[in-house]
Amino acid sequence: MAKTKVSIRQATIIDSCDLLKMLKRMFEEAPVHAPPVDDRAALAWISKCIDDTVFVAECDGQMVGSVGFEVSGWPWAPEDKFLHDTWFYVVPEYRNTMVASALIDKIKLLVKSTGLTFFGGVSWGGDRVELKDRFIERHGFTYVGGNFTYGLSEK
Repeated sequence: MAKTKVSIRQATIIDSCDLLKMLKRMFEEAPVHAPPVDDRAALAWISKCIDDTVFVAECDGQMVGSVGFEVSGWPWAPEDKFLHDTWFYVVPEYRNTMVASALIDKIKLLVKSTGLTFFGGVSWGGDRVELKDRFIERHGFTYVGGNFTYGLSEK
């Protein structure tokens, strides 16, 4: 598929229902068992994530991808905060169109503007896991202990 004109913006509470639909689709694709989605609980979780940070990708006025974050702290040093992704998803019809790259660029800008390290989970599986992992590494993320990091300071 050719390069697509994509816009990335901060999500608002108005996006909650579309994000819920997208996340349900993401879990349907997952090759592992996930319990059925409780809409009320999921919408509360989405709302909390929007309070931290959620970006949505749009093409032609349609939501085609999203990445959500929570601000966390280490269990042994809770004052040392970092960002971790709660989801990163692009609908299948818009994969290989630069949507994921645009979302990753937004993650990098967020890391630079907040000074927080980013920790992102690896793929749950499915087809082409190695390609997904290499894609993330090509964007400057480092694989450390089961997660990809960006902005992690060296010792």
